[in-house]
Amino acid sequence: MTREDLLNAMATDALREESLNQAKKIQLVKNHIQKDTAIQDRAKAHLVSMGQQLNRFESDFFSKTRNERFALLDQGEPPSVVDRLFASFLSTGSYASNMRTLIRLAKTFGSVSVMTIQSSVALPASDRREMISNLLSERAASDMILFQTTPSLLGGLRVFHQGQLSDKSVRGRITQTFNQLKHV
Repeated sequence: MTREDLLNAMATDALREESLNQAKKIQLVKNHIQKDTAIQDRAKAHLVSMGQQLNRFESDFFSKTRNERFALLDQGEPPSVVDRLFASFLSTGSYASNMRTLIRLAKTFGSVSVMTIQSSVALPASDRREMISNLLSERAASDMILFQTTPSLLGGLRVFHQGQLSDKSVRGRITQTFNQLKHV
């Protein structure tokens, strides 16, 4: 999925809603002729929402075939063009590659805050959903959250956000204890 793909889908959806002026504005943004903060913010919001949806899938979703993924994504109602683009995007690739693409694209529309949460084992979708709801209630809903599995942590979590590290991992505690003993 590219920046142009998303803007084309947004323009097509605007035409379906009979908003010709909105579709024209989106095309001007796509062609770098005009900046429109509202359109850029809406595109970024679509990508942040896609990232939040991506975090709600169980890890086995990404081991399924393209057709199996499409079947799971089919909601039965006629989707928007943006929804179809997202479903097509999700039908291939891993969680990590898809999330990196969404973050990269969101940054082309403006500043995006990315929170990286590392754990020693893959977190189940239910745990990720709970963490997301807790974190987003404390922070801006525009944060993109990237989950990473880092076995070397041995347990616990590490959270990177806005240049800050919160290390609650077993490895972090061992390192901290070792450094304290070194200075004794």
